[in-house]
Amino acid sequence: MSRRLDLSDLGANLRGDRPLPGANGHDGSTALARSNGHRLPAERDAFGMLAQSPAVEDIQPSAYLRLLPGIYSGDEFVGRFLRIFEDVLDPIAVMVDNMSYYFDAMNAPPDLLDWLAMWVDMDSGTEWDVARRRALIAAAVALYRMRGTKAGIKRHIGIYTGGLPLVMERTGGFNLDGDARLGLNTSIGAMRPQMFSVTVGVADPDTIDMDTLRSIIDSDKPVETAYTLRVVALPALAHVR
Repeated sequence: MSRRLDLSDLGANLRGDRPLPGANGHDGSTALARSNGHRLPAERDAFGMLAQSPAVEDIQPSAYLRLLPGIYSGDEFVGRFLRIFEDVLDPIAVMVDNMSYYFDAMNAPPDLLDWLAMWVDMDSGTEWDVARRRALIAAAVALYRMRGTKAGIKRHIGIYTGGLPLVMERTGGFNLDGDARLGLNTSIGAMRPQMFSVTVGVADPDTIDMDTLRSIIDSDKPVETAYTLRVVALPALAHVR
């Protein structure tokens, strides 16, 4: 036999005359009390079930009342009724309000980094740690604009290594040791067209993958240029984080 829905009972429930029945004898109301505009979580038992639902008189009216004509502002039934919709729509509103963070490489969830990298056509760096990859994706547009320049190479290397990149153009540099004689077998700033040298100072050179570093320089350097690469220890950077 089908059971008829008693609308008078429904009205009584919504008005607060009788609590809505719930599982295990608990009140079926799911609205939560508010404090300073924030919803307070309901107490739950060890199994995640609601231990006790708030009493009807403790349920604050919906904030949606402010959007209705003033005649409804004092109507307790309307205030409780609108809480149904507010409880459903509030999480969606929070997500929309924070949507900008999903498009910010420095704040987006790690699972979205591949998606953001695809947007800026940055397919490199997939093997980098999360912090470095965030910085790489955030700087992608600037790196494209500076590609082929000294500044672009230094910035790209700096993002990967976290160290101090130094780039000297049109010179191979020189070393001074016991057998070096200035003016005899060494020279300062000898012109070497289409040649530049890269020196990267890092706290621990063993943490730098040289193949990755070379691929960065190869992708950013001007066409038909050559370079030399050195990674040196710079202990002072160990304290700069």
